[in-house]
Amino acid sequence: MKGNSNLPPAFILKIMEERNATLSTKEQEEALQYLYVQHELYPCETTINHALIRLLNQCGNYEQAKMIGEQYLTMSGYNQDILSELANVYQNLNVMNQYFALIRQYTTDDETQEKEEETNIIPFPKKMIFQKANVDFQELSSHEQLLFLKEMSREDLTIYQDSFYTFLKDQYASPFVKSAIFEVLQEYQIDDDIQITKLDLEGFFNPKTYKPSYLLERVENEFAPVLENENPVLFKQFLQIMQHHYFIMYPFSFTPDSASLWGESYLIWVKEMYGDDDVHQGDIKPEIQKCLDFIRKIEEYGQNYLL
Repeated sequence: MKGNSNLPPAFILKIMEERNATLSTKEQEEALQYLYVQHELYPCETTINHALIRLLNQCGNYEQAKMIGEQYLTMSGYNQDILSELANVYQNLNVMNQYFALIRQYTTDDETQEKEEETNIIPFPKKMIFQKANVDFQELSSHEQLLFLKEMSREDLTIYQDSFYTFLKDQYASPFVKSAIFEVLQEYQIDDDIQITKLDLEGFFNPKTYKPSYLLERVENEFAPVLENENPVLFKQFLQIMQHHYFIMYPFSFTPDSASLWGESYLIWVKEMYGDDDVHQGDIKPEIQKCLDFIRKIEEYGQNYLL
């Protein structure tokens, strides 16, 4: 989960760089869509978290902004920009007492903090550190589970392997966390046939012998020559949404395994998101419509598990 180096659309850069920047309603919707996707892909990326908190605050979605800010601080530790942005959020929620308690966590020494922890104030960690032997993985939030997996060692995997297998079979568990678990199992070359459920799909996958389809790479190679020059912003969004959905589905494959079919389908999907009416419903081929229905299904599925 490394930082994203792609530049976002100009109006989203505006909200990132200018505190008092104003966007139209349509721009706000597009910015939120973009930032939510980026946040799911890069939950520890400071710039994305900062911009998302700012925009949610401007849209009046204070509880969501507060939750995202607190999750970031829990996972990544102290950040002055995030704390400053949260000040407006806590003020709008009329819970500045919580904000001041949070600030004190970062400005008092350990001895003072220990005394505060004896009061009714729930301490907010400077950075989450897991005592893995004592952690119930199932009880962690999705963000905490992803951080836990990021810090996973071979010894930890031995302890939690059965718990992970149970999690992968749970139809209600986060698909993002399932994908991250499978990546960890691949990293340590686990040679087991493991049952995984996502959406209404169920299958057995062996992390050691799993062979990817490289569909994303093939789609990018096929569509980049035209889209990258004609509409680079659309092309970036096109790739990012595909990457996002691919991660939701991983290790399941998109079927049929056709770069042309899925690329064309996702291009229509992204254009519709931006209100492009070039393609009319009556002109869509049945095989494209089937892919569009599946894309919509993935999107709705992923929305239920926003990180």
